[in-house]
Amino acid sequence: MQLTIVKISRKPKETKYGLKTSVGLLTKEYQDKWLNGWGDNNNARWQPNQVVEATVEQNGEYLNFKTVPASVSPNMVNSAISAHITPNLSLKTPNLGYVAPKEVNWDAINFGKCKFGFLIEAYKLGKDPDVAEADAEDWAGRAMRKLGKVEMKDFGQGESLSEIPF
Repeated sequence: MQLTIVKISRKPKETKYGLKTSVGLLTKEYQDKWLNGWGDNNNARWQPNQVVEATVEQNGEYLNFKTVPASVSPNMVNSAISAHITPNLSLKTPNLGYVAPKEVNWDAINFGKCKFGFLIEAYKLGKDPDVAEADAEDWAGRAMRKLGKVEMKDFGQGESLSEIPF
C-alpha cells in the first residue's frame, strides 16, 4: 500500500533484542492515527511529504506498518528472489611468457623428513649429536630403501624378517 507521510517520529527503544529504533508515521491515508513500526535500511531516509510503500496491519487498537523494499514489488514480497552472477571474463593479464616449473626431487624431500623424525628419536635415546646424525641417516636410508624385484618376490614367503637384507 502506498502511504503519504505527513509526520515521522524516530525514537530509540530498548527491546529484548537490544536497542532498536521505533518509527511512528502520521499519514494522509490514516489521518490522525499513528502507524508504528521498526526502523530499518528501507525506511531510514523517509521524510515528510514522501510517498512510500508499506504494508499496514491492525493489532488491537494499534496500526503497525512493515516496510517493503524499494527494489521489490508488493506482489513479490513472499516470493523467492534469485540472483545470477556471471564472471567478468574481460580481465586482461600481462603476458609473462611460459615459465617451466622446477623439477621437484620428492625422494630427497621425503628422505629429509624421514631422517628428521629418526634424528629426534636418536636424541631422545640420549645419543651423542654426531652419532645421532649418522644413526638417523642410516635408519632413514633403511626406511626409504626401495626393494629390488628379487627381494619383492621373496618378501613375505614365510622367511623371518631377520633374513631379509637391509
